Amino acid sequence: MEKTETEQFKKWQLIRQFTGRHYLTIIIAILTGIISSLLTILIPVSFGKYYELVFDLRAVRAQFLNKLPFFDVQSPKAYLWLLLILIGLKGLFHFLERFSIARLGEQFVYDIRDTLYVRQLALHINIYDERGIGRYLLRYSGDLKSIRNYFTKGILRFSTDAVLLIFALLTLFLMDKGVGIIVLSTWLTVVGLVFLLNIPLRKASLNKRNKTSGLLGFINTKLKGIQTIKVFNRQVPETTRFRKRTQKILQYGIEYERIYNVIFVIVPTALYLMIGAVLWYVLWQKQQGAGQVNEGTLLSIVLLLITILPVFRRILRTPVSWELGNISFEKLLKVLNVPAETLGTKNIRKRAYPMHIRDVRFGYANANRNVLNDINISFKPYKINVLNIEQGEGKTTLIKLLTGLYTPASGQILLGEDNIKDISLTSLRRCLTVVSPDFPLVGKTVFEAVSYSISKSKIPAVETILQVIQRGLPPQQQLSVHDKIGEFGSHLSVSQQKILQYTRAFLTRKPILIIEEPFESLPKIVKDNIVQLLNERVENSTIILLMSWESMYGKLSDIHYIELENTLIN
Repeated sequence: MEKTETEQFKKWQLIRQFTGRHYLTIIIAILTGIISSLLTILIPVSFGKYYELVFDLRAVRAQFLNKLPFFDVQSPKAYLWLLLILIGLKGLFHFLERFSIARLGEQFVYDIRDTLYVRQLALHINIYDERGIGRYLLRYSGDLKSIRNYFTKGILRFSTDAVLLIFALLTLFLMDKGVGIIVLSTWLTVVGLVFLLNIPLRKASLNKRNKTSGLLGFINTKLKGIQTIKVFNRQVPETTRFRKRTQKILQYGIEYERIYNVIFVIVPTALYLMIGAVLWYVLWQKQQGAGQVNEGTLLSIVLLLITILPVFRRILRTPVSWELGNISFEKLLKVLNVPAETLGTKNIRKRAYPMHIRDVRFGYANANRNVLNDINISFKPYKINVLNIEQGEGKTTLIKLLTGLYTPASGQILLGEDNIKDISLTSLRRCLTVVSPDFPLVGKTVFEAVSYSISKSKIPAVETILQVIQRGLPPQQQLSVHDKIGEFGSHLSVSQQKILQYTRAFLTRKPILIIEEPFESLPKIVKDNIVQLLNERVENSTIILLMSWESMYGKLSDIHYIELENTLIN
């Protein structure tokens, strides 16, 4: 589900787009639901016909049953064959209805999950810097079930249940208007009570969900710092903080369950009272010697009311699905409508461009000073550009500016003659690649971490680059394409991580190569191999080395030295 920069995602927009793509399955679900509803009414009502046939009742006031479709049968055996057919059809259409709705629910969640993930990948990096990763990966994942229930129970199931209740009510009015009035008035009363109780229920649910979401973010943050917690014996204070949060969740959870179970009890109680009222009404009719409800009709009415009891309970619980679904949709839309990266429109060729930084200033939100201040740098193509920049002077920030992850507060960054803010970010990033620990290895194995593709046909290319970079290392220190590396390379040494970062960068064959501290933590033999590769690539590339003079390494050719002054505002 794509959207423009200014367009906002909305709940009903997402639902309409989904229904437009799956309208055939939705039509099938609704039609089978309607047929299933009709059969749900016909089967219990038909028992009255059986009662008449077995006990040989022929009262004129019971002729209503003969007006029902297919029920003009004259013997109990014929009725039983008809009943068997109805039961078979009911089972078939009930399965088709439930399966169609369940399938649509799974597909809807699939589409929402896909939209959410794509949107998360498109969010500006500042969002993650300011608010943390866990909020976007954990907080909203538990809401997908409520969103699915909103669509399946709150829309599709509600529609078929409403049709069933309408049919049932019409049937009751045809049997006896007084019975129909009792049932209708009871339903309206119960609906009003449930509506009023849903107001505090929503508040309790919202509080519980917000606290639960906050707890997920809390756990995510603490587990990321698990080594600190263990080494500094912080288990007790962190557990105390955790328990304070969970106590709030417990409090709101109990409040929610109290209101929810009041609703759960009110519904069946009121409905059984309704059946009692109908029985009193029939008794009153009999005493008055009026009315059209005989033994067979009464049996049909009672069985029909008992049959639709669970349906009515379900439809009265639908507002809960609406409320919970609306809460989840609100959270989902907050993510989907967070501003994404600014997308330029211009596409550029994949080649080695000069890069120019003109009067660039940049500072982080809520920071007291800028990281970069009035920077002017030019990186030449077909050169190894060596920029002297010490630790803490903005290397990572500069890389993120050059790659379009950050936007300057003022000034320009030019790729050739084009401002990178006007260039499509996809097009920009086809031209450049990065070697830096701030861009960790993503994948379970060496091959997954360095290759864009999961195709095994790419393995020889990876093996070739690994062989060149690791040439001269002892075999036991060399990595192979199938080695497991742990999360973000956690099973690897710093040197091995850097070797794979180089492998990943060289494998892309992009014409602009940005490298942070190119020789730090590498064995001498690997440094020599890297230098050879850089010297070979310089004829077709713009190579940018961000490094301190102390880490400078000999044997590089075609060097363009750059000194950076006043990178920080004091």
